[in-house]
Amino acid sequence: MEGVTISRIDKTWAPIPGTETNIDCDTLLLSVGLIPENELSQMAGVRLDPVTGGPFVDENRQTNVPGIFAGGNVVQVHDFVDNVSWEAELAGEAAARFAKGERMAEGQVSFKPGRNIRYVAPQKISGENDVTLYMRVREPEEKVQVKVGDVASKKFMGVKPSEMIKLDISSDKLKKIKEGTTEISVDCHGKE
Repeated sequence: MEGVTISRIDKTWAPIPGTETNIDCDTLLLSVGLIPENELSQMAGVRLDPVTGGPFVDENRQTNVPGIFAGGNVVQVHDFVDNVSWEAELAGEAAARFAKGERMAEGQVSFKPGRNIRYVAPQKISGENDVTLYMRVREPEEKVQVKVGDVASKKFMGVKPSEMIKLDISSDKLKKIKEGTTEISVDCHGKE
């Protein structure tokens, strides 16, 4: 390799003529749209999310198959290794509790990706425990607020599909979920 040529692109991802720049280099690192490797998940009958390519999981990272837990890049491609490690620890701790026969909170409430939200993981929660939601948007936007129903919200200066959004919700806030609720919309709106 001797170099690369970069250019601006239009909304259809086509290069814009006249914006090309050549950069001399001998190495190119690419960060591309990866998908989780889930051949074993499929063989075990685990239901996969068609958007992330990873399994549907609850707040404990348990899949639809009791006793099978998933975390880290198996569930979704993370931006930071710290998030991969944290999610893997969560799945491991839950698997240990399951193996000991301890009661596990069961996911009763599903998240529905709403306005400009591509996906949310975990896809289901019980509402009993603190939870960290991970999500990505469909389109870049500036000065937005991500709302999880009437339960929680967080403001961002900007969001991009390439940058994961992380939203921590305390169990106290989750108590706002009305009894009988089975689905909560997660939306990304311009500031009101």
